[in-house]
Amino acid sequence: MPLPLAHSLAAVAVFKGLDADGTLVAWRRLLLAVIIANVADADLIPGIIAGEPDRFHHIGFSHSAVFAIVAALVVGVLAAAAGTRWPVASRRMSAATGTAMMVGLLLLSHVVLDGFNRDLRPPAGVPMWWPFSTGRVQIYPWFVDVARLSGKGSPLDFVASVLAVHNLYAMMWEFLTMAPIVALVAWWRARRTGDGSDLDEAIES
Repeated sequence: MPLPLAHSLAAVAVFKGLDADGTLVAWRRLLLAVIIANVADADLIPGIIAGEPDRFHHIGFSHSAVFAIVAALVVGVLAAAAGTRWPVASRRMSAATGTAMMVGLLLLSHVVLDGFNRDLRPPAGVPMWWPFSTGRVQIYPWFVDVARLSGKGSPLDFVASVLAVHNLYAMMWEFLTMAPIVALVAWWRARRTGDGSDLDEAIES
């Protein structure tokens, strides 16, 4: 699995590309975007508590593209019904559409990045099409496999395993991979804003 660094940088890219502001001024929405992009790995928590970190990781709905799309649609509809929305950079999007697109892209970014993981612990890949298929998808082994406790151990043992020196290399590789994507999206957004073709007037949160 990529570390939270890669998922967080993916969230920044999505945020910069779609949010109405797209800058650090909207830091609360940026923080929410980062949380949403990392929430799939919450399936580690029950296993860590039970002393088997990998027991529930990458086996169910949180790493499914199907779940990401359905969850995004539900959140979009609920947000519209509640009279709120994620302020995206186009007034042409309804409250439901804009919110669903933001949440969906953030959730999907996690699943897709995990599909590029170099999985050394079988079974490799993520259950991308759950619940329609229990088969796992590994797109390409691009990211460095993260060192972590895979057998039994206490939560402290898990934390100690993640602090391995090997993971510094993994973080460097993730940064070198994802930072150019963030920069490209930021450049695209600035260009759209600069020539007046950006997606309509920004909406205040």
